[in-house]
Amino acid sequence: WSCYCGMRPCRGADVEQPRGALRLRVPWGGRRLQAPSPGRVQADGAQVEIVFGLQVTGTQPLVGVSEAQPYQFLSTFMLEDPWAQRSALRLCSQFPDGTAGGRRVPGALDLRVARWQCWLNDFAGWLKATQGIDYPVRQTPNLRFHDLVWAFRAWPGSWSSGVSEAVWFAHDGRVRAFFSRAVLAIPQDAGQDVASATRRDWDAHFDAFNATARASVRGAWHTSGLWVRAESERVIRQSTGESLGIAACCVLLCVLLFTRSVVLSLCVILMTTGVVIGLFFHMMVIMGWKFGAVEVLSLIIFAGFAVDYNLHVAHAYHFCRVCLASETADDEGRRSGQASHAGRGSSDGGAVAVRRFSMVASDNVHEAPLKPMGSDAQDGRRSHPSVERFERSRFSLQRMGGPILASAATTMGCAAFLFACTLQLFKDIGSVIIGVTAYSVVFSLLVLPALLMVGGPRNRHHLAVPRLLRNLLNHWVQDSDDEDDEAAGIIGAPRPESARRFVLHTPASGVAACGQRDAPKRTRVIAFG
Repeated sequence: WSCYCGMRPCRGADVEQPRGALRLRVPWGGRRLQAPSPGRVQADGAQVEIVFGLQVTGTQPLVGVSEAQPYQFLSTFMLEDPWAQRSALRLCSQFPDGTAGGRRVPGALDLRVARWQCWLNDFAGWLKATQGIDYPVRQTPNLRFHDLVWAFRAWPGSWSSGVSEAVWFAHDGRVRAFFSRAVLAIPQDAGQDVASATRRDWDAHFDAFNATARASVRGAWHTSGLWVRAESERVIRQSTGESLGIAACCVLLCVLLFTRSVVLSLCVILMTTGVVIGLFFHMMVIMGWKFGAVEVLSLIIFAGFAVDYNLHVAHAYHFCRVCLASETADDEGRRSGQASHAGRGSSDGGAVAVRRFSMVASDNVHEAPLKPMGSDAQDGRRSHPSVERFERSRFSLQRMGGPILASAATTMGCAAFLFACTLQLFKDIGSVIIGVTAYSVVFSLLVLPALLMVGGPRNRHHLAVPRLLRNLLNHWVQDSDDEDDEAAGIIGAPRPESARRFVLHTPASGVAACGQRDAPKRTRVIAFG
């Protein structure tokens, strides 16, 4: 013999004929956070089980089956006590509805019970009709409460009361525990806010009952699949923002590690946020899904997938360099200027000199058409940051546009086969993959290049973070050298700032030459004596 309490089959130590069949089940209704629709019938209302005589002692792990005893019987529960019978029937059949005298009272408890089923109510009617005994039963040597319950269970008309599945009997025929059921006036897929508010009222009602009840009936509790779903959705809603924030910080650190640029890292984070928002719009609006666990996992998992394409474009923008800068006369602009002067009747008839500044960007300076950049070109390059950003953005698109489109095509093509699956979960995953890929392509090839053209970092701005770290390291090393010199007695007295001398080592290559060259160095010389 075994009993079942919704977690695992368990052996009762002192139970000979267990008749209870309490099932802590979650009703099927999907994931819902929105408010319930008006006009819903009460046939699919959420169910609440009211339990007496049981105490939950075990927990159910996320994966696998718990080996711990899930529950145990309360040794203090004695339903043969008339006060316990009276209190149990009142708790199972009388539910506050938030009204007093037909008027709603603000702040009053409202359990929202539409109908209820309690075998004690049918048992009281059976006692009066067949045995001529009033409820509650007062035990005598010739009249035992538990024998009457067993006789009521054997009565053919008791099947409608649910006593056969709602009562646990001990080996001596005593009632060890039972439960009753109430159907709420809210649907099974009620919103999380409504479900949580209703659960708080139920908790307050049972706390007040257990606080004043006798020990023979104390310890009653309630359970419902609606409470489980509402609590899980509350935790999901609370943890979604935290998980996305942690994912954004991880993405920021990884992009900063690869690009060494704070500006590029912020741009990639901004694009990733846009992709996640687009994916949320795709699931909630286009697909018409409800916000639940699958949708939250999709947002968190595919947030990393949304970084790839944007990171490739930012990486190409970061590694390319300006290898050629030239300033040429714009013939078309000169002709338009001459026509303008002619139309205005200019007396001198001179042409307006229109100059155009152009650059060439490449990630391999040895393959680029290198030309020495004179002082005018250098000044023009510094005075035309928009041209440099445009050329580097165009280079990143030329270098990474094709691979990104090819990768997106293969990803979407592979995900398209998921729509032929039988399980709806696989179809949803395929839709999410196609959606996040499409949004990633749009943001990486359209939005990110436009943002880099407007405010992207310039040629050597990517060295800002390494330069800062290097300066801090050099400052720390210099202070350490000074302390070592003083400790060795090389420096007898504090030296003024003018006593420090340095020998500069200029690079061997030309100043205007492109490509890699040695950085200028200096040697510190200390003169004393």
